[in-house]
Amino acid sequence: MKQSVHSLVASLLSLFAPGAGQVYAGRIWTAIPYMVVYFGLYLTHLFNPYVVIKWLWALRIVAMLDAGIYTWMKFRKDASFFQPGKMFWIRSGAAVMSGVLVFMSPIWYFSSLFREALKEEFTPKKDTEMLKREVEQYLEKKYGKKFVAEHVSYMPFVESYAIRVHPVDDPELKVGVIDRGTEEGFDDTYREEIWDRQFQKEFMPVLNKHFPDTWRKEISFSANPQKSDLLTGPEIPYYKEILNEDPNFFILHLNLNLYATTPPEEQLSRIWNLFKELEEMGVTRLSVSFEYYKESVKTLDKIDINSVKHLSYAFFLGENDVKSLRTAEDLQKYLKTYR
Repeated sequence: MKQSVHSLVASLLSLFAPGAGQVYAGRIWTAIPYMVVYFGLYLTHLFNPYVVIKWLWALRIVAMLDAGIYTWMKFRKDASFFQPGKMFWIRSGAAVMSGVLVFMSPIWYFSSLFREALKEEFTPKKDTEMLKREVEQYLEKKYGKKFVAEHVSYMPFVESYAIRVHPVDDPELKVGVIDRGTEEGFDDTYREEIWDRQFQKEFMPVLNKHFPDTWRKEISFSANPQKSDLLTGPEIPYYKEILNEDPNFFILHLNLNLYATTPPEEQLSRIWNLFKELEEMGVTRLSVSFEYYKESVKTLDKIDINSVKHLSYAFFLGENDVKSLRTAEDLQKYLKTYR
């Protein structure tokens, strides 16, 4: 290899990792200070990059020039030093390995720090067993019945805890409790889960009666949060009692998926009859989604219900849309067709 090639190799090694080019030229004791200083500057650079980055690159350039010039001069004095042989390849391998070590050691170091930080971040700050007992006491005091806390999940990015619980006398009813670590204490979904069970029991038979061919039905609701907070005491009133006093307390959400076996015009009366029966049951606030899928989806193992490629047509009506209806034909303007 030529003199310039050796000099270039040494320069590039030190540019990549200060000290590696010096090892290539046989200057082990000169390489060590370069490596130590580079490592120290690299650590400082990660914490304060704008101040240190110019010194970091200055060290790279100095190490590069030092390695290149020294190798050039060394070759002129003793070309045999760079002749391929056992010591040459050992020295070259050591240069490459030291370069990789110098370049990667800060990354390895900070990776370990990052892993430790993540581990600490995702480790609950509270004793989970104690938190379970606190939640059980809170719910017993609020609702006058015993609960069992099943599981605690820590949400580090919001510094909150999600606790899954169930009443002792009703293990199938899953209730969520949130501890945000604030003065407000716990938030729970016990009332909402009770009401959801009542809605499912009351309205699912109605949906089945009007749409027995539905392959997927969802019933959900929203409760006025301000009015819901006014409900105090352990007793949870039945949803009908609440609607009798305040018809605007709940809004019912229906989502139905069906097969498009008939034209959309033939569905208008079915939807209208459902609306009328719900109105007779005291539902004054309603939003609905009726999605009719092509029959070809019956042959699929899994239907992507979030994709419109399988849809034939649909009706989407918000609360105000439902209230504006006067006849079944009014539903036509909410029809959306797909190719």
